[in-house]
Amino acid sequence: MSSSVNSVCKQIGLTLHMSEQLHDCVIIGAGMTGLACALSLVGQQHDVVVLDADNKPGGLLASYQFDQYTIEKYYHHFFSYDQNLLELIEQLELNHDLVWKKASTGYYHQGHVYNLDTPREILMFRGLSLIDKFFLAKAMLMIKRTKDFRHLDRITARDWLLQNTNQSVYENFFAPLLKSKFGSAADSISAAWLCARLKLRSNRKLKGEELGYFKHGFETLITKLVHTINETGQVKCSEKVINIKRNADETFTVQSQNATWKTRCLVSTVAPSILDQLAIFPESYRLKLEKNHSQSVICALIGLKKPLLKTYWLNIRSDSLPFALLIEHTHFHSCDNYAGEHLLYAASYQENEMGPLYRMPDPELIHTFQIGLETEFGLNPNDILWWRISRAAAVGPIYTINYLDTKLDHDTPWPGLFIGGMMTSYPERGLNVSVQQGQQCAQLVNSYLNG
Repeated sequence: MSSSVNSVCKQIGLTLHMSEQLHDCVIIGAGMTGLACALSLVGQQHDVVVLDADNKPGGLLASYQFDQYTIEKYYHHFFSYDQNLLELIEQLELNHDLVWKKASTGYYHQGHVYNLDTPREILMFRGLSLIDKFFLAKAMLMIKRTKDFRHLDRITARDWLLQNTNQSVYENFFAPLLKSKFGSAADSISAAWLCARLKLRSNRKLKGEELGYFKHGFETLITKLVHTINETGQVKCSEKVINIKRNADETFTVQSQNATWKTRCLVSTVAPSILDQLAIFPESYRLKLEKNHSQSVICALIGLKKPLLKTYWLNIRSDSLPFALLIEHTHFHSCDNYAGEHLLYAASYQENEMGPLYRMPDPELIHTFQIGLETEFGLNPNDILWWRISRAAAVGPIYTINYLDTKLDHDTPWPGLFIGGMMTSYPERGLNVSVQQGQQCAQLVNSYLNG
């Protein structure tokens, strides 16, 4: 460590620990991608360190800890066809902790909640005419028969919907959902992303969709992952990485706020905008990182004395509400698992972390959300037990058209530095993709170390 760095550290009362050990791999980010990557690498006897800025692992899968239960900060579930995730769960011997339950889905339209779980319920939806529903069903059948949507990368979701349904289906059903999720970028979103997403959500039985969950929440999975990795590797939290450097001997130096690590290989699972701040890359690659925009999310979790909705997942069409999605978790996993409390998520997607709602202080944000819940859904303030607010500045890419032109690959200009996460997967995203991306990064690291 240079004398100048030592001097600055002494002035601010910070002692940096310089690890003398040369590690096989350092992974930045202890979310699902980073942990899946680490698990694969320790299974191949590699010396691995995972660093995360938060005070606990899990990333978007991290949980709140209450006296009698844990619950995710951001709503999560998985599907029966999530092969990579399910194989990981089996590897960790957690199959006995799985539960599969039918989940109800609704659409809030003009003050009414319409369930959209079965063909009959879809036919009853008053937001679309019978001919609209015919066009929608025809488009969905086309989507279900398509295996690869990357050829739709250069057409917007709007144009594809107008070509394959009609104006009414687009304006009365899809346009409000795209706007609530992507804001001003809604008209630029790729048809490849939309169709892949619709195919994922259309894979349901006639009686509704069955989703997977853990009896005691995803904390079960994160705890077992971290415990297994820590048997031979290290998962270290409260270690915000502030700089990475490639050395003359082709190793890497990774500096966090508390320590410095030296490693033969490096995997980054953080958003491109964050990675861009950590290292000095060639100009062409830096511009590619800059073009990969990530959206932000605000997620409120509310403990209630009694249920508010009659459905698990509620998409909302409304320009007046501050949230675009309500998920009443205890309509999926019984309130008996949560000391009798009913749990409701309210989520608002933001184009970035600079928006007024994202920057709003918690008390003001809670008041804003509560007014919307009271006005539109009849929430009684006396039924509120508590609030929790979480914000994530980069939850996933904004998949605009021509995304393939700027899509990031696992490889970077620096041999031995790999990246993985939703930014390297397109058009699919989700928990299963996160696991898959981590495992792919592990394969590349293993090949590099053994090459």
